Amino acid sequence: MRRPARRSRRKTPEAAAADTASQGEGGRWAVFVLTLPGDEDRRVPLLRELGRQGIEHQLFFGADGRQGLSSEMKREVDRPGTLRELRRPMTDGEYACALSHRAIHRRIVADDLDAALVLEDDAIVSPRPGAFVEAGGLFVRPMILLDRQRVRVVRSSGDPFPPFGRLWRVVGSSALTTGYAVSHDAARHLDA
Repeated sequence: MRRPARRSRRKTPEAAAADTASQGEGGRWAVFVLTLPGDEDRRVPLLRELGRQGIEHQLFFGADGRQGLSSEMKREVDRPGTLRELRRPMTDGEYACALSHRAIHRRIVADDLDAALVLEDDAIVSPRPGAFVEAGGLFVRPMILLDRQRVRVVRSSGDPFPPFGRLWRVVGSSALTTGYAVSHDAARHLDA
């Protein structure tokens, strides 16, 4: 099945003013650190490591569900659908997290980025994120989970991606993912 061709998109003045995207061999990309206001101490180790590696990044302030969901956020969630799909209810914090990632995906599309590296503010990065980006890791697959737990994969799908390990085809959702690379087309698909 062929993917539809990407259409030309104009940037909003907001997106053009906030443009801190980098240009690499694979195209335009950015690093987003998903965080919440008041979580300055939580993000210090990650920001220090990104700075040490010379990786430019943007703080992306997500939806805060710690005190419940706003009426606007409630309009975007489907609690009965979630219960059918997951066979359990999601917490307001989980919904807020999902809505935050959806907002990042919309930003990737609006800013016409070819790819992005998305990191939770508590991601513990090895000394490798800079090397991953330099190796073209953002452009290898539509989406790469960099840190995850409880994920099912197709065992026969492991393609080598030295020195980072293997790329496995994921089946279903993962849990506790604190970082991922996502392409423009995958971000648009995830927002649908």
